[in-house]
Amino acid sequence: STTEIAKGVVYLASEDAAYITGSTLTIDGGATLPVVAANDFV
Repeated sequence: STTEIAKGVVYLASEDAAYITGSTLTIDGGATLPVVAANDFV
């Protein structure tokens, strides 16, 4: 959502993110999380 993106932008612009360099902040609602099949746990 636009709110999630705005929160990421505000964080990156804040002093709290001063130590972050050369990184990518992915905001995709979990779309890039790996999918694990249920039978992988058996």
